[in-house]
Amino acid sequence: MDGRAFPEDRAICLLKTFYLLCGPIQRNHGKEYIIPYLSPDLIVLRSPSAGLLRIKMAVRFDSLPPPSYVYHLLVVSFLNLFTDHRYQIKAAKNGSSVTHGQNVTTLLHNHIRHEILLYTDTPVEQLDAAWERVFEVLETILNKLKSVWVAAHPVCTFYCAHCLRSEELEPDVVRDPDWYRPPEDPETDQPFSQRLDNFTGIDPVPCGNDSSEGGPPTVPSPLRYPCFELTAAEKSQIKDYLIRLPAVPAVPNEAAAVDRAMIEEIMKEMREKPAFIIQDPQINTVGLSANQVTLTPAVYLYVFFL
Repeated sequence: MDGRAFPEDRAICLLKTFYLLCGPIQRNHGKEYIIPYLSPDLIVLRSPSAGLLRIKMAVRFDSLPPPSYVYHLLVVSFLNLFTDHRYQIKAAKNGSSVTHGQNVTTLLHNHIRHEILLYTDTPVEQLDAAWERVFEVLETILNKLKSVWVAAHPVCTFYCAHCLRSEELEPDVVRDPDWYRPPEDPETDQPFSQRLDNFTGIDPVPCGNDSSEGGPPTVPSPLRYPCFELTAAEKSQIKDYLIRLPAVPAVPNEAAAVDRAMIEEIMKEMREKPAFIIQDPQINTVGLSANQVTLTPAVYLYVFFL
Protein backbone atom coordinates (compact mmCIF):
# COMPACT_ATOMS: atom_id res chain seq x y z
CA MET A 1 0.00 0.00 0.00
CA ASP A 2 1.28 3.52 -0.76
CA GLY A 3 -0.35 5.16 2.26
CA ARG A 4 -3.47 6.30 0.49
CA ALA A 5 -6.82 5.67 2.19
CA PHE A 6 -8.46 2.38 1.28
CA PRO A 7 -11.42 2.98 -1.10
CA GLU A 8 -14.24 2.31 1.32
CA ASP A 9 -16.96 2.84 -1.28
CA ARG A 10 -15.47 0.17 -3.53
CA ALA A 11 -15.32 -2.33 -0.69
CA ILE A 12 -18.97 -1.65 0.18
CA CYS A 13 -19.99 -1.97 -3.47
CA LEU A 14 -18.20 -5.31 -3.78
CA LEU A 15 -19.73 -6.69 -0.58
CA LYS A 16 -23.19 -5.63 -1.78
CA THR A 17 -22.60 -7.25 -5.17
CA PHE A 18 -21.95 -10.59 -3.47
CA TYR A 19 -24.95 -10.12 -1.14
CA LEU A 20 -22.80 -10.10 1.98
CA LEU A 21 -23.89 -6.65 3.08
CA CYS A 22 -27.22 -4.80 3.27
CA GLY A 23 -27.58 -1.04 3.07
CA PRO A 24 -27.17 1.80 3.22
CA ILE A 25 -29.81 2.57 5.83
CA GLN A 26 -29.90 6.25 6.68
CA ARG A 27 -29.88 6.76 10.46
CA ASN A 28 -29.44 9.87 12.59
CA HIS A 29 -25.77 9.04 13.08
CA GLY A 30 -25.17 8.44 9.36
CA LYS A 31 -25.32 5.57 6.92
CA GLU A 32 -25.52 2.06 8.29
CA TYR A 33 -24.63 -1.25 6.66
CA ILE A 34 -25.54 -4.66 8.00
CA ILE A 35 -23.62 -7.93 7.69
CA PRO A 36 -25.95 -10.53 9.27
CA TYR A 37 -23.35 -13.29 9.08
CA LEU A 38 -21.15 -11.51 11.62
CA SER A 39 -23.84 -11.02 14.25
CA PRO A 40 -23.23 -12.86 17.54
CA ASP A 41 -26.96 -12.91 18.36
CA LEU A 42 -29.69 -15.48 17.81
CA ILE A 43 -33.34 -14.77 17.15
CA VAL A 44 -35.55 -16.80 19.46
CA LEU A 45 -39.09 -16.80 18.12
CA ARG A 46 -41.83 -16.20 20.63
CA SER A 47 -45.60 -15.96 20.51
CA PRO A 48 -46.96 -12.86 18.74
CA SER A 49 -47.95 -9.86 20.80
CA ALA A 50 -51.55 -9.61 22.00
CA GLY A 51 -53.94 -8.72 19.22
CA LEU A 52 -51.64 -9.84 16.40
CA LEU A 53 -52.26 -12.69 13.99
CA ARG A 54 -49.37 -14.83 12.76
CA ILE A 55 -48.82 -15.98 9.18
CA LYS A 56 -46.23 -18.73 8.87
CA MET A 57 -44.71 -20.60 5.98
CA ALA A 58 -41.71 -22.86 5.52
CA VAL A 59 -39.42 -23.51 2.57
CA ARG A 60 -37.63 -26.85 2.63
CA PHE A 61 -35.03 -28.13 0.21
CA ASP A 62 -35.71 -31.83 -0.33
CA SER A 63 -33.28 -32.48 -3.18
CA LEU A 64 -29.77 -31.02 -3.30
CA PRO A 65 -29.81 -28.46 -0.45
CA PRO A 66 -27.84 -25.23 -0.75
CA PRO A 67 -24.63 -24.85 1.29
CA SER A 68 -24.80 -22.89 4.51
CA TYR A 69 -23.40 -19.65 3.06
CA VAL A 70 -26.35 -19.38 0.64
CA TYR A 71 -28.75 -18.93 3.55
CA HIS A 72 -26.88 -15.78 4.57
CA LEU A 73 -27.19 -14.41 1.03
CA LEU A 74 -30.94 -14.94 1.28
CA VAL A 75 -31.06 -12.99 4.54
CA VAL A 76 -29.38 -10.03 2.84
CA SER A 77 -31.91 -10.31 -0.02
CA PHE A 78 -34.64 -10.22 2.63
CA LEU A 79 -33.19 -7.16 4.37
CA ASN A 80 -32.74 -5.30 1.09
CA LEU A 81 -36.54 -5.02 1.03
CA PHE A 82 -36.47 -3.02 4.30
CA THR A 83 -33.78 -0.35 3.94
CA ASP A 84 -36.12 2.53 4.78
CA HIS A 85 -35.07 4.25 8.00
CA ARG A 86 -38.53 3.66 9.51
CA TYR A 87 -37.86 -0.06 9.88
CA GLN A 88 -36.23 -1.51 12.97
CA ILE A 89 -33.94 -4.39 12.06
CA LYS A 90 -32.63 -7.18 14.22
CA ALA A 91 -29.86 -9.08 12.42
CA ALA A 92 -28.77 -12.40 13.84
CA LYS A 93 -26.74 -15.52 13.12
CA ASN A 94 -29.87 -17.49 12.26
CA GLY A 95 -31.83 -14.86 10.32
CA SER A 96 -33.31 -11.40 10.72
CA SER A 97 -36.42 -9.72 12.04
CA VAL A 98 -37.93 -6.43 10.85
CA THR A 99 -40.44 -4.36 12.80
CA HIS A 100 -42.58 -1.92 10.84
CA GLY A 101 -45.40 -0.29 12.73
CA GLN A 102 -47.38 -3.04 14.43
CA ASN A 103 -46.06 -5.64 11.99
CA VAL A 104 -43.10 -7.92 12.58
CA THR A 105 -41.63 -9.95 9.70
CA THR A 106 -39.05 -12.60 10.58
CA LEU A 107 -36.92 -14.88 8.44
CA LEU A 108 -35.13 -17.75 10.15
CA HIS A 109 -32.88 -20.29 8.47
CA ASN A 110 -31.58 -23.67 9.55
CA HIS A 111 -28.98 -25.17 7.23
CA ILE A 112 -28.94 -28.35 9.31
CA ARG A 113 -32.61 -29.00 8.55
CA HIS A 114 -32.32 -27.43 5.08
CA GLU A 115 -35.19 -25.04 5.65
CA ILE A 116 -36.23 -21.42 5.87
CA LEU A 117 -39.08 -20.23 8.08
CA LEU A 118 -40.94 -17.03 7.33
CA TYR A 119 -43.27 -15.34 9.84
CA THR A 120 -45.36 -12.19 9.71
CA ASP A 121 -47.22 -10.98 12.80
CA THR A 122 -49.91 -8.48 11.88
CA PRO A 123 -53.12 -6.86 13.10
CA VAL A 124 -56.20 -8.31 11.43
CA GLU A 125 -56.84 -4.87 9.91
CA GLN A 126 -53.66 -5.34 7.83
CA LEU A 127 -54.04 -9.03 7.02
CA ASP A 128 -54.27 -8.53 3.26
CA ALA A 129 -51.15 -6.33 3.24
CA ALA A 130 -49.36 -8.95 5.35
CA TRP A 131 -50.13 -11.65 2.76
CA GLU A 132 -48.67 -9.38 0.08
CA ARG A 133 -45.53 -8.91 2.17
CA VAL A 134 -45.14 -12.64 2.71
CA PHE A 135 -45.15 -13.34 -1.00
CA GLU A 136 -42.92 -10.37 -1.79
CA VAL A 137 -40.31 -11.81 0.59
CA LEU A 138 -40.87 -15.37 -0.65
CA GLU A 139 -40.46 -14.46 -4.33
CA THR A 140 -37.40 -12.33 -3.55
CA ILE A 141 -35.50 -15.03 -1.68
CA LEU A 142 -36.46 -17.82 -4.08
CA ASN A 143 -35.35 -15.80 -7.10
CA LYS A 144 -32.06 -15.08 -5.36
CA LEU A 145 -31.72 -18.75 -4.46
CA LYS A 146 -32.18 -19.82 -8.07
CA SER A 147 -29.55 -17.33 -9.20
CA VAL A 148 -26.85 -18.89 -7.00
CA TRP A 149 -27.98 -22.50 -6.52
CA VAL A 150 -29.91 -23.70 -9.55
CA ALA A 151 -30.10 -27.29 -8.23
CA ALA A 152 -32.36 -26.24 -5.37
CA HIS A 153 -35.91 -27.57 -5.40
CA PRO A 154 -37.84 -25.52 -2.83
CA VAL A 155 -41.00 -27.04 -1.37
CA CYS A 156 -43.31 -24.49 0.28
CA THR A 157 -45.54 -25.28 3.25
CA PHE A 158 -48.24 -22.87 4.44
CA TYR A 159 -49.56 -23.05 8.02
CA CYS A 160 -53.11 -22.37 9.11
CA ALA A 161 -53.19 -19.05 10.97
CA HIS A 162 -56.23 -20.25 12.94
CA CYS A 163 -54.17 -23.18 14.28
CA LEU A 164 -51.29 -20.89 15.17
CA ARG A 165 -53.67 -18.56 16.99
CA SER A 166 -55.07 -21.51 18.94
CA GLU A 167 -51.51 -22.81 19.54
CA GLU A 168 -52.34 -26.26 18.20
CA LEU A 169 -49.57 -28.82 18.67
CA GLU A 170 -50.10 -30.07 15.11
CA PRO A 171 -51.29 -27.14 13.00
CA ASP A 172 -52.98 -27.90 9.72
CA VAL A 173 -50.71 -27.23 6.75
CA VAL A 174 -50.79 -27.18 2.97
CA ARG A 175 -47.57 -28.57 1.50
CA ASP A 176 -46.54 -27.78 -2.07
CA PRO A 177 -49.99 -26.38 -2.93
CA ASP A 178 -51.29 -26.45 -6.49
CA TRP A 179 -52.38 -22.81 -6.12
CA TYR A 180 -48.79 -21.52 -5.97
CA ARG A 181 -45.91 -22.35 -8.30
CA PRO A 182 -42.53 -21.13 -6.99
CA PRO A 183 -40.17 -19.39 -9.44
CA GLU A 184 -37.82 -21.65 -11.35
CA ASP A 185 -36.14 -19.52 -14.01
CA PRO A 186 -36.45 -15.71 -14.29
CA GLU A 187 -36.01 -16.03 -18.06
CA THR A 188 -38.96 -18.37 -18.61
CA ASP A 189 -41.18 -18.02 -15.52
CA GLN A 190 -44.69 -16.74 -15.92
CA PRO A 191 -45.48 -13.50 -14.04
CA PHE A 192 -46.17 -13.92 -10.35
CA SER A 193 -49.86 -13.12 -10.84
CA GLN A 194 -50.13 -16.17 -13.11
CA ARG A 195 -48.34 -18.48 -10.70
CA LEU A 196 -50.60 -17.72 -7.73
CA ASP A 197 -54.34 -18.31 -7.70
CA ASN A 198 -56.41 -15.28 -6.75
CA PHE A 199 -58.32 -15.90 -3.52
CA THR A 200 -61.07 -13.49 -2.52
CA GLY A 201 -63.73 -13.30 0.16
CA ILE A 202 -63.86 -14.90 3.59
CA ASP A 203 -65.90 -18.04 2.94
CA PRO A 204 -65.21 -20.69 5.62
CA VAL A 205 -62.84 -23.50 4.67
CA PRO A 206 -61.97 -26.87 6.28
CA CYS A 207 -59.25 -27.11 8.91
CA GLY A 208 -58.08 -30.25 10.70
CA ASN A 209 -58.31 -28.43 14.05
CA ASP A 210 -61.66 -26.74 13.49
CA SER A 211 -63.82 -27.05 16.62
CA SER A 212 -67.07 -27.27 14.64
CA GLU A 213 -67.19 -31.01 15.53
CA GLY A 214 -68.37 -32.43 12.25
CA GLY A 215 -70.46 -29.43 11.27
CA PRO A 216 -69.77 -27.08 8.39
CA PRO A 217 -66.31 -25.42 8.35
CA THR A 218 -65.94 -22.14 10.22
CA VAL A 219 -62.36 -20.97 9.54
CA PRO A 220 -62.33 -17.86 7.27
CA SER A 221 -60.34 -18.60 4.12
CA PRO A 222 -57.81 -15.72 4.56
CA LEU A 223 -56.51 -17.57 7.63
CA ARG A 224 -55.52 -20.47 5.36
CA TYR A 225 -55.04 -19.03 1.88
CA PRO A 226 -53.46 -15.79 0.62
CA CYS A 227 -55.88 -12.96 0.07
CA PHE A 228 -54.51 -9.62 -1.12
CA GLU A 229 -57.69 -7.59 -0.88
CA LEU A 230 -60.15 -7.55 2.01
CA THR A 231 -62.90 -5.04 2.72
CA ALA A 232 -63.26 -3.36 6.11
CA ALA A 233 -66.42 -5.44 6.72
CA GLU A 234 -64.58 -8.70 5.95
CA LYS A 235 -61.72 -7.80 8.30
CA SER A 236 -64.26 -7.03 11.00
CA GLN A 237 -65.88 -10.44 10.54
CA ILE A 238 -62.49 -12.18 10.77
CA LYS A 239 -61.74 -10.26 13.95
CA ASP A 240 -65.08 -11.29 15.45
CA TYR A 241 -64.32 -14.92 14.58
CA LEU A 242 -60.94 -14.77 16.33
CA ILE A 243 -62.50 -13.20 19.42
CA ARG A 244 -64.92 -16.13 19.65
CA LEU A 245 -62.13 -18.72 19.66
CA PRO A 246 -61.54 -20.42 23.03
CA ALA A 247 -58.92 -18.71 25.14
CA VAL A 248 -55.49 -20.33 25.07
CA PRO A 249 -54.01 -21.07 28.53
CA ALA A 250 -51.01 -18.89 29.29
CA VAL A 251 -47.79 -20.88 28.97
CA PRO A 252 -44.16 -19.79 28.92
CA ASN A 253 -42.93 -18.86 25.47
CA GLU A 254 -40.92 -21.55 23.73
CA ALA A 255 -37.82 -21.05 21.64
CA ALA A 256 -39.45 -23.35 19.11
CA ALA A 257 -37.67 -21.93 16.08
CA VAL A 258 -34.14 -22.45 17.40
CA ASP A 259 -33.30 -26.10 17.98
CA ARG A 260 -30.41 -27.28 20.10
CA ALA A 261 -28.43 -28.73 17.20
CA MET A 262 -28.48 -25.44 15.35
CA ILE A 263 -27.48 -23.46 18.45
CA GLU A 264 -24.53 -25.79 19.05
CA GLU A 265 -23.44 -25.45 15.44
CA ILE A 266 -23.68 -21.66 15.56
CA MET A 267 -21.83 -21.43 18.85
CA LYS A 268 -19.08 -23.61 17.39
CA GLU A 269 -18.71 -21.21 14.46
CA MET A 270 -18.68 -18.20 16.79
CA ARG A 271 -15.84 -19.72 18.84
CA GLU A 272 -13.81 -20.38 15.72
CA LYS A 273 -14.33 -16.97 14.02
CA PRO A 274 -14.02 -13.60 15.73
CA ALA A 275 -16.87 -11.23 15.02
CA PHE A 276 -16.30 -7.82 13.47
CA ILE A 277 -19.46 -5.85 14.20
CA ILE A 278 -20.87 -2.73 15.79
CA GLN A 279 -23.99 -2.89 17.89
CA ASP A 280 -26.36 0.07 18.08
CA PRO A 281 -28.70 -0.56 21.05
CA GLN A 282 -30.92 2.38 20.13
CA ILE A 283 -32.25 0.62 17.05
CA ASN A 284 -31.67 -2.98 18.13
CA THR A 285 -29.50 -3.58 15.08
CA VAL A 286 -26.28 -5.40 14.50
CA GLY A 287 -24.30 -3.93 11.64
CA LEU A 288 -21.54 -1.82 10.21
CA SER A 289 -21.68 1.94 10.08
CA ALA A 290 -19.67 3.48 7.27
CA ASN A 291 -19.12 6.56 9.45
CA GLN A 292 -17.76 4.52 12.34
CA VAL A 293 -15.67 1.84 10.65
CA THR A 294 -12.85 2.09 8.18
CA LEU A 295 -13.01 -0.89 5.84
CA THR A 296 -9.35 -1.75 5.60
CA PRO A 297 -8.03 -4.31 3.11
CA ALA A 298 -7.68 -6.82 5.95
CA VAL A 299 -11.30 -6.39 7.03
CA TYR A 300 -12.52 -6.54 3.43
CA LEU A 301 -10.62 -9.76 2.76
CA TYR A 302 -11.78 -11.28 6.04
CA VAL A 303 -15.43 -10.64 5.21
CA PHE A 304 -15.07 -11.70 1.59
CA PHE A 305 -13.52 -15.07 2.36
CA LEU A 306 -15.77 -16.04 5.30
